[in-house]
Amino acid sequence: MTTDRAFWYISSNGDKTIRKVDDRANQFGRLVVPQYARGGHVGPASYYDGWLYVAIEGPTSVFKISTANFPSCQTQSHPVTMADDHLAWCAVNPLNGRLYAAQIDIPQGSMLFAYDRDTLERRPEDDIRLGHTPIAMQSIQGGEFTARGRVMLVSSEPNAVFVFSARTGFCFGAKKLGNFGSTGSEVESVTVRDWVFNGGLEATVHILELDNDLLSKDDAYLHSYSMPRPELL
Repeated sequence: MTTDRAFWYISSNGDKTIRKVDDRANQFGRLVVPQYARGGHVGPASYYDGWLYVAIEGPTSVFKISTANFPSCQTQSHPVTMADDHLAWCAVNPLNGRLYAAQIDIPQGSMLFAYDRDTLERRPEDDIRLGHTPIAMQSIQGGEFTARGRVMLVSSEPNAVFVFSARTGFCFGAKKLGNFGSTGSEVESVTVRDWVFNGGLEATVHILELDNDLLSKDDAYLHSYSMPRPELL
């Protein structure tokens, strides 16, 4: 799930779609990712400057979707060269305009791989090496860059959120999120947006959880978090 600050966009690997919804979860459009309808894993979307960037596994690629006139909008598909055929997420760093991508398992000391966001050509000189984390990173499902030079990653083993410097890769900290009361809980993505709830409570960080139910349909929940100093993001 990601946001353009007005609407939310949620990707579904089940039916290979991207959906546009408002703050009350009313749907305003649904776009099928056509070339991957027969296979391939559709990852989380990330928004930057009028475009959604969607990570695709099998074959590894990035699907770009214009938010203008969604879902009757311009789309592009670009292959991505990586060490193997796994692309868990991608997002644009506003500090340098590069698209960054990573595989799902990125142990400490791993790189976030940099690409030209228009051509998807590799830009290794802009790669970010991630520093030591207080919680072991496993199964990184999603990531997002912030305006002030942070990159946030979320993992599902365990459910946790990490914050790094987008300049140096230094880890500012991490927090375990728990399983939200379900043994099938899996954190999928993170995004940043100032959002005021009824009663005036403001939240800045939003994390999408997929509740993998064994005997019934899966549920998705958006967990929103307030911060003591949101301006630092």
